[in-house]
Amino acid sequence: MVFRGLDRLTRRLGEHAPLLTVELREMSSQNQVDALIAGQIDLGFGHSALVPSQLSFVTLFHEPLVACVPMHHPAAEHDPLDLRRLEHEAFILFQRAGSPAYFDRIIALCVDAGFTPQVRHQVSQWLTVVSMVAKGMGVAIVPQCLASTGIGARFVGLTSDKASSPVQCMWLTANSKPDLHGLLEHVKQCIYSPTFETASTPP
Repeated sequence: MVFRGLDRLTRRLGEHAPLLTVELREMSSQNQVDALIAGQIDLGFGHSALVPSQLSFVTLFHEPLVACVPMHHPAAEHDPLDLRRLEHEAFILFQRAGSPAYFDRIIALCVDAGFTPQVRHQVSQWLTVVSMVAKGMGVAIVPQCLASTGIGARFVGLTSDKASSPVQCMWLTANSKPDLHGLLEHVKQCIYSPTFETASTPP
């Protein structure tokens, strides 16, 4: 969420709710779901259309998914990119245990394009995915916001109209803390999809 407005949210809370204590914990989507149900955190940000019945959620936006390829990869010259051009590439994926929705969505996009991806590596951090791509260890499909990382990889839009993922704010329905719903309004004001322009030539 660092590249989706988390800094805006923390500043806004400092200005409008100075008595509210904010603690940030980096977790995968699945770990956030577990922590919400256990009452260990109050809000989480996930990426799944399937949210457990104990939780409530609001979809903040649908974020485009883009191809992430090494800087001088031939696929970078095609924007938007037909995924079939990556059919014979080694894929780097965010591991399924951490975010089943992302993993399954990426596999489904490839299958819709007519091939089963060769999943070579699975990792637990999105920045690791992009860093490995930058080192020439494979290609990936990633959330658009990662184009803001500054890591030396190329980010290319996809031709598929299914290449997006919901970004949701989740909370335990039974959570009765009085500040919760006011906090949600601040989230809606601050967390949104960044815009960027894909480029077919390196800067």
